[in-house]
Amino acid sequence: MKRYILKTALLLAFAMLLIKGCGWLLSSTVDQANRNAGRNEPWSEVFGQVVSDLRYGSAPNNTYDLYIPNGAVKKGLMLFIHGGSWMGGDKDEYTYACRRYAKMGYVTATMNYSFVGDPERKVTLGTIDSEVQACLKHIQQEAEDRDLFITNLAVGGYSAGGQIAMAYALRHAGDSPFPIRFVIDQVGPADLVLLATGGDNLDVLFNGPDGKEREDMKAWFFAFSGRELTPELCNVDSVRTLLKTHSPVTMVDSLSVPAIMAYGAKDGLVRPEICRSIDSAYTANGVPHTLILYPNSGHGLDADPDCTRQLQAAVREYLDKYFE
Repeated sequence: MKRYILKTALLLAFAMLLIKGCGWLLSSTVDQANRNAGRNEPWSEVFGQVVSDLRYGSAPNNTYDLYIPNGAVKKGLMLFIHGGSWMGGDKDEYTYACRRYAKMGYVTATMNYSFVGDPERKVTLGTIDSEVQACLKHIQQEAEDRDLFITNLAVGGYSAGGQIAMAYALRHAGDSPFPIRFVIDQVGPADLVLLATGGDNLDVLFNGPDGKEREDMKAWFFAFSGRELTPELCNVDSVRTLLKTHSPVTMVDSLSVPAIMAYGAKDGLVRPEICRSIDSAYTANGVPHTLILYPNSGHGLDADPDCTRQLQAAVREYLDKYFE
């Protein structure tokens, strides 16, 4: 009996050690991925003040955090927009970037926004675009109240936030509360036609193999275009046209703001052809831009630390070049 108890105790102890070891290994792997992607930045009150959960509108998610550097404040604002397929995520995901550039003397902010698929509100990408504008107007008033003189803006986003940031920068060059100098797009789905369908099978909306799949596609179609998919619109050409409504790739022209773009060559979600599509649009229109392709990374951009350093260097270069 004693031998059985001892054996059981040893097995339990081994199991606990194994669980702890796996937890440590998982934590270590996550920490390494975050370091590779540059998603870590120490912070203390020595660097500046953080004003959390300021409200820019009446919707539940209409909040943002503002980072104000200590000492001399440069004449620039950087606004960061989180990802989450337009259906989730939180402003805290961009805390690291706000800290990084606030420590360089810039006012920074990270915002929340309404999610598509809200059962009580018909939220579209147009809704979110208007919320970015509202957030910046609130920051403008907050800056005036705090005697912060801001004459430059860079908008950045990750994944869905990259699409939101780029669409805003391309669409609002003439009416943004602050002059937009450049945009930072990290794995943003800049071509919604390619994102939604792979570019070749739009007919799933009309005669796909699964009824739920068709209904899901119709819901996404409304979120992307702001239009219900009526029988009159049920043809490939109409769908392509309406999906382009919020596709940054269709908004680029010769007067567009410069862009920094970072994409993963092994990204199975925002596939490399989307990266090539937006890069080609900037190139064709002669707009200054920097494309950083992470050769070993997927959607998290977390397997190429050298590319992360290139991205950070590019942001510093653009700040020096395009902020007055």
